[in-house]
Amino acid sequence: MTLLPNGEDDDRPKLATRLSNALFGAETPKSWDPDEVLPVGQRRPVMRSIDAMEIKWSKAALALTVALAIFLPIYAKTELHSAKDKAVSTTSDAVLLAGLSLVFAILGLIGLRLRRRTIVAFSFFIIGLSFTYTYGLLALPFLVVGGWLMLRAYRIQKYGTPNARTIAKQGAVRTTRAERKAANSGAAPAKKPVVHKPATANKRYTPKAPPRKKVPKAAE
Repeated sequence: MTLLPNGEDDDRPKLATRLSNALFGAETPKSWDPDEVLPVGQRRPVMRSIDAMEIKWSKAALALTVALAIFLPIYAKTELHSAKDKAVSTTSDAVLLAGLSLVFAILGLIGLRLRRRTIVAFSFFIIGLSFTYTYGLLALPFLVVGGWLMLRAYRIQKYGTPNARTIAKQGAVRTTRAERKAANSGAAPAKKPVVHKPATANKRYTPKAPPRKKVPKAAE
């Protein structure tokens, strides 16, 4: 905060803050409360958006993308390559990779402004996969950030929170409730298996019916 010539305080944001608001949006969502668990009806909109911590790491990944896009073409033209690498032109590959990275970095920036998790994660996945073609290790940070964003979305959808400790507490509470319910109700007695005896012939004697007597016909 600076003082104006008339002695009043200057409450205007700094230049870096104004640039950040112009690029990533002025509205910053709140950080996630570790003890907060969302009900099922409120999970979908939160899962699609991103919180303050996710925005911070996404900004860092986008800044790394821009830095690599500038550095890689310069590196390809230097004398750091061996004679074998010079035989195969790596400059064009580096320029193509840098251009592709910048395109998807812009897409990720748009996703940050719109607060859309899917767009940001998709951009990082494509950037990481593009780096695996020539620079495999450079792909790791982008794939990790993209996977981390999708993992948090899965946790929000299933458990109502992205915090691993809160999810572990929920599992412990559910286990305790199940054990307490089983203890209160008591274990049901085990049923004895029913053994069916094999069918046998009936030994009861049944006498034969006597023959019918013929009735003589009356004489006419």
